Amino acid sequence: MNLFSKILLKEESGNDASDAWLAPARENKAVIAQKNDEMPDEPVSLFGFDLGDGESSVAWTRSDTYAAPLLMEVTGRKSIITALGETEDDILIGDDAYMCDPKRLYVRFKSRYLKKPEQIRPIISKFASKVYSELLKTGKLDDKSRFFVGCPSGWKDAYRERYKKIFL
Repeated sequence: MNLFSKILLKEESGNDASDAWLAPARENKAVIAQKNDEMPDEPVSLFGFDLGDGESSVAWTRSDTYAAPLLMEVTGRKSIITALGETEDDILIGDDAYMCDPKRLYVRFKSRYLKKPEQIRPIISKFASKVYSELLKTGKLDDKSRFFVGCPSGWKDAYRERYKKIFL
């Protein structure tokens, strides 16, 4: 399975709409089916991944509920610093990246993506992979899960497509 095998890029509007990312799933399954092959008839887990320049988070809900999404804990926190640390034998994210005395520390890498995509892509990929491995520990993730990944509304389509490929 790819890192995020079923993905939708969702514009970040800047508005405080805590579950706006979920509206297409609730109101029109065709929106997901159009971009993600098909939406299963049975309930599935829906994840919203916000990779921010300073902080990142993941929200979770089920497709069969109207309850507000819950923020998931990643490395023990519901909102983590967008930082990646590499040691001799491990990759750490969030506060752990700062605390591990890393060989290499990467911070604020999303904002540099548009200027240096080839240099930043592997860092984003490693960060997202580590988030994914943390989500596996929750037991809420399975092969039918769907992911929505935020992207700035000001990004051009070409940037969005390039960004999307990081997660596939």
